Amino acid sequence: MKHVDKPRGFKIRHWRQLFDACISNRDALTAAVAENATFVVLDAEPWAQDNTKAAEIGMSILQMPDTPITLCDDTPSPLPETLSEFSESCRVESHRILFSDRTRSARRKAHRFGIEHEIPSLDAAKFITSLVDTYRQKHKLDSVASSQQIVFVGFDVRYEFQLLSTIYTTLTNYFTSWLDVQELARLSSNVYKPGLSETLKACGFGRQALTDLHSLNGRHNSTTDTVRAAAILHHLFARDGNHLLRIATSDRNAKRLAKKRVGLCGANSTDPRVWIGARPKPKELYPYTARVKRSTGDILVSRALVKIFAEHEPVAIGIAKQNTNRYGWVCLPSLSALHHFLESVNGSVHPEGGTWIAVSDYDPQIIPAKDGRELKDRLHAKADEKREQRRLKRLASETTLFF
Repeated sequence: MKHVDKPRGFKIRHWRQLFDACISNRDALTAAVAENATFVVLDAEPWAQDNTKAAEIGMSILQMPDTPITLCDDTPSPLPETLSEFSESCRVESHRILFSDRTRSARRKAHRFGIEHEIPSLDAAKFITSLVDTYRQKHKLDSVASSQQIVFVGFDVRYEFQLLSTIYTTLTNYFTSWLDVQELARLSSNVYKPGLSETLKACGFGRQALTDLHSLNGRHNSTTDTVRAAAILHHLFARDGNHLLRIATSDRNAKRLAKKRVGLCGANSTDPRVWIGARPKPKELYPYTARVKRSTGDILVSRALVKIFAEHEPVAIGIAKQNTNRYGWVCLPSLSALHHFLESVNGSVHPEGGTWIAVSDYDPQIIPAKDGRELKDRLHAKADEKREQRRLKRLASETTLFF
């Protein structure tokens, strides 16, 4: 997560000082390490019954080496290449915090690192600070002469910030700064939003132990994820900032995007966006849509649709799976354009025989958005409103119990 003045999804009025104390680049990280800062990596897993609350919290505490190791492409890396080796050599202290009042699936990922605790969810913030204080006392970091910097660390920390701003608010006064390992990885590579697994591979992990890589089947262990994030942070600090970190995008994610055909544009920049196997979506961006098919039931081809209906200037074209449904969608720029399209196309003769059948797929209940940014802002505002309603409802119920 990149530091911005007005983040979306959570409010920062009462902890602006921490949010603005962001370690956003390598120089700021080097300065924090020089001050002997304590790095606390947190990862929270949402609770299935209410994703605004955490079902478990993983935690890893570490210090970075005083002097970074210079890595060269021509020589073998002296850094650890397995999470177990990294955790042991860098003296990473890990904890898995489960909540006794929140049930979790029995199929959750097995625990690998550190100690497992089970506590009431209301004690989470106090328990986290006690673990960090104990670590600092053990390593003699709590003296007046030692650094008072306690850095909150995560990999894509947006969800954790939502928890800090609503439930664990006392932690916003405990941490002195924060950093997002994903953002540091982005600055060290040419990938806009690198994934945890891909970044681990780029840092040399996964060659000796495949279990070190981030799970893609939805069964995560929060503590293991904190060790992964800590390992990436350690590797990024050891790297020469002038050398690019080569992060390869996931083949699995690439296939998923190809399958969805999200906005494939034609060879010409003026061509409409073409969707294969689905109606163009979201509907807020493509509300004025007609569904078309041939009276003969013949297969439709996207290129042919683009050419045939070019005079109507469609903004998007969609083709259903032709082995089951032999129809397509034509998205128009306005409601009047849609009406004109239906009047001129429905019942018109197809060059290869038969006629066109065109019907409206317009839903007046859907509020159109002019672009993706407007739609995203609208969805964020709606989510904020629902979150605020839940918060007020929770406060009301707590007040009732108190009285």
